[in-house]
Amino acid sequence: MLIGRASELTVLGAELARIEAGHRLLHVNGPAGIGKTTLVRHFLSESLVASLTARAAEEESGLPYGLLAQLVADGTGPELLQNLLRQVEDRPLVLVIDDAQWADGESLRALAFALRRLGSARLLTVIVTRSGTRLPTTFEHFLRDAHTVRLELPGLRPAELRELADALGTGPITARMAERLHAHTGGNPTHARALLARYPTDVLDSAVPLPAPPGYPVPALTPVARTLVEAASVLGVTAPLSLVAELADLTDPLPALDEAVAAGLLQERRTVGALGVHFPDRLRWAAVYHSLRPAARTLLHERATRLAGTEADTLWHRMQAATRPDARLAADLAGYARRQATNGHWTTAADHLAHATHLTPAPSLPAGGAGPACLLKAELVEALLADGRVEDAAALSAELADCPDPAVAAYAAGAVAHVADRLPEAVNLLTDAYEECGARQGDSSEPCGSWRADSSRLSGWAGTRLALLHLLDGRLAEGLEWARRVRTDLTGLLAFGATRHAAPLGRAVLQIWTDDLANGRHVLGGLAARAAELPVPARIAALVMLGQADHRLGDWAGAQAHAEAAAALADESGHAWLAGWAHATAAVVAAGQGEQARAEAHLRTTGTSALARVHLAWAQACLSHAQGDHGAVVAALMPLEATGRPPEPGVVPWPDLLAEALVALGRHERARAVLDRVQEVAEARQRHSALAALARARGVLHAALGEQETAEEWFETGLRHAGKVAMPFETARLQLAFGAFLRRAGRRTAAADLIELARTGFEQLGARPFEERCTQELAACGLNRRQDALGLTPQEQAVTRLVATGLTNNQVARELTLSVKTVEYHLSHAYTKLGVTSRTALAALVARGLP
Repeated sequence: MLIGRASELTVLGAELARIEAGHRLLHVNGPAGIGKTTLVRHFLSESLVASLTARAAEEESGLPYGLLAQLVADGTGPELLQNLLRQVEDRPLVLVIDDAQWADGESLRALAFALRRLGSARLLTVIVTRSGTRLPTTFEHFLRDAHTVRLELPGLRPAELRELADALGTGPITARMAERLHAHTGGNPTHARALLARYPTDVLDSAVPLPAPPGYPVPALTPVARTLVEAASVLGVTAPLSLVAELADLTDPLPALDEAVAAGLLQERRTVGALGVHFPDRLRWAAVYHSLRPAARTLLHERATRLAGTEADTLWHRMQAATRPDARLAADLAGYARRQATNGHWTTAADHLAHATHLTPAPSLPAGGAGPACLLKAELVEALLADGRVEDAAALSAELADCPDPAVAAYAAGAVAHVADRLPEAVNLLTDAYEECGARQGDSSEPCGSWRADSSRLSGWAGTRLALLHLLDGRLAEGLEWARRVRTDLTGLLAFGATRHAAPLGRAVLQIWTDDLANGRHVLGGLAARAAELPVPARIAALVMLGQADHRLGDWAGAQAHAEAAAALADESGHAWLAGWAHATAAVVAAGQGEQARAEAHLRTTGTSALARVHLAWAQACLSHAQGDHGAVVAALMPLEATGRPPEPGVVPWPDLLAEALVALGRHERARAVLDRVQEVAEARQRHSALAALARARGVLHAALGEQETAEEWFETGLRHAGKVAMPFETARLQLAFGAFLRRAGRRTAAADLIELARTGFEQLGARPFEERCTQELAACGLNRRQDALGLTPQEQAVTRLVATGLTNNQVARELTLSVKTVEYHLSHAYTKLGVTSRTALAALVARGLP
């Protein structure tokens, strides 16, 4: 059973394809159990080429020509090699030498001699060796040839270990379990399979160190050396020798260390003035650690708590020494977790909260009381979501459905529903949790003290989520009312759960949306450099806003990188409520660059919040606008217009797109209504980016109505607003629209100057569809400064390019403001010059870059 290995199979397939040009040599190397033989066997089973395989055995390494005898039935000694060569010469072949480190020297020397002389043979030789072993010197030199392709086989990735667990029927295991299994086994499929088959999967999700696979050997040692190694295992994979010796109560640990190193159980790590010890891998450490008797192991952990140098180490040893629930230890773990969360260390915080829940006693409670463990689990749900472990949070939330307190159960379920983008369900559950907490706090019959404090914290979490949910669903008044109840503000909400960096992140979001682009981008760049300190939702938000800032500022490569990183993180972490926002931002950038397939892939994402719906509609409109499909722009954006709520200027710039598309479809009064509804708010906010876009759309509208003086005034107003905010794309769009207007008014020289500026701007951005429109407009001006090598006039070039996109003559005439007869005239001349007689042939020429 082969799991993963797609890239390795690609390498093997590529080498096989090259044998038509001569002999190819590939060396596959990796540790025992990593899956080398499984990989090669799977490759051979999928190949249509004949193969010969020999596998060496350690016990036969002294048998002369034993390996060659597996490949050829007849002959002895050197005759075997001659018979093998005859087989190689007859047909394409894959020759596999597995476990070559155990092969006899005679066979390897003979093979090296022969294979060096098979330059033209259609042969792929695959040599498989185990890491850490040696081959005969002559064969080592042969494998070091510059033409040898080397394939080091790594362990399986965590996602592939989850696939392995499913295939074995021992799964499913969570992403966190898979990560723990990967850290323990290095992804070695043999060791992972042995652990999965022997132990229940919940072992992977506990605080107890994972065991070694069954039967993993521990070499025999003298009692003193074993005492040293056992003490080292209690301190972890790596520890200072002085600390190990103190725990083992050894005055002189060096002789014991010598023995442990010789046995392969420990390695020394020496620095100036210090000596440490290290287990070569976690499996050897686990084998020693789990060979300790429970009483001895517990005693060593108790002693280690007095020697530990950090709070984390002390807590770890206290946990391993605990044999029953311990309220004090649970409180210490929870306190440490909260401090880690404040510093942005969410994985550590969630892990320690999980440990605290296991160690919290279950006291007798009055009816309806939640108890400390239940409340800690609600807090753990919050930490898991912040750490991007949505799957684990959902499992814990399901467990909390049986919690005796309805507020805790509702909060946990509501928080999970929120991140899963089930927003109506989330609002109902979180509201229930908030109201239940409020009722409890006002009920004098309820026990006071810690429960009152915990209830207040729970209501705060629920209220904060409700504030953010309402805000991102476009219900600003409700969102701010919830924010007031939980004593936060808009900046705090827009931090997306960040604590340590809440103010900078929330402020940066508002700065981008209010045209303070440079300062907002600077803050976001600093936060991105410390992304590991942010909860996953805040990390996604920071990347999305970086993408939007870069897009507006003109760094479209940076915008694409940041937006796609945000989308990938949202998908991988399970934060579906932010995925639509992230994918839409990436789609907008791709659409502007003319990358239709890339944009459409991002637009396959869905979202239920207004944040997602508005951004996805805007992104779809941007793609349709880039394609010149005015009807599709209107179809994408009219649902937003139909809500009746004027959009906040500068957040999602869609009204100008809708108005321009409506104008193109002749719906002038509807376009005017769209613009009027936003204009007053934009002017009140003095949002220059929005005012520039609206002025462009108004210029287009008045031009279509034949009101040339008013149109020109609006275009000039737009350029003045664009000059007050650094947004190259918006400036170039204004220049193009203004230039097109001037061309239609007969002012061709002035038009060409503006359009040339726009084309330069689009070219620098990589906005290919818009650069193409500039080329068409310049051609229609008759003043295109970039000459056509095939002798087409500018007008002919403009017509041919539009015809090649599939437009009819009538549509081309409308686009270029020409008569249909003029279009037909230019098209017939272009056909003659280009030597084509059909629109299909013309489109093929344009597809190849001509004209």
